[in-house]
Amino acid sequence: MSRGAHDPANVPRTVVQGSPEVAVEDNEASTEEKGDRPEAASFDTCSPFDELGSDTGTAVTLYARSEGQFLRRRRQLSDALMGLARSGTIEKAAVQAWPAAVTLEPTGDSATHPVIELYRSIRTWANRAAVDIDRPFCVEEMACPVTEERYTRLRLPVFCLVMVEGNGIRGVAPCRQGETVVTIGDAIRRLENGRSILAEIDR
Repeated sequence: MSRGAHDPANVPRTVVQGSPEVAVEDNEASTEEKGDRPEAASFDTCSPFDELGSDTGTAVTLYARSEGQFLRRRRQLSDALMGLARSGTIEKAAVQAWPAAVTLEPTGDSATHPVIELYRSIRTWANRAAVDIDRPFCVEEMACPVTEERYTRLRLPVFCLVMVEGNGIRGVAPCRQGETVVTIGDAIRRLENGRSILAEIDR
């Protein structure tokens, strides 16, 4: 993934002292809300998928849509990740905002949207791990009502957890593993118990 003026290293960050690092963009919450809770950074300004990779530990990013009706749940999930980072269960944690949907085709621009790059990485992992992500990541064929141009749109889940180790994805939630649906809550409980998001997959 290319880096330039929006290099993740240039993003303002809040770090919990005496604990593993939590990467955030500190520009959304009011004074009483900020505290130690990671706020969602914009996909236009950083790419935690690159930055959070670690050769020695586990990094988890919560990707979340920013609509107001999801704010309370996002805070709950953020607090859960903070607790995992403070306890040393995971090395790094981040919260990052993403859109409700992005256009997959036609691409047009030479630069690929970072959400699409992340989706492709998640899709590659899911294929290798025999995990189904089709329901949370819905690919739709669309047509513009004015120009009648057809394009492919990717609808993103409201929340998604991505676990990274050694610069590679080791788990994603939500997903379907056989007949079992792995929710965000399932994934956090597994992490709290020192297991991977998908405990049965240790590759």
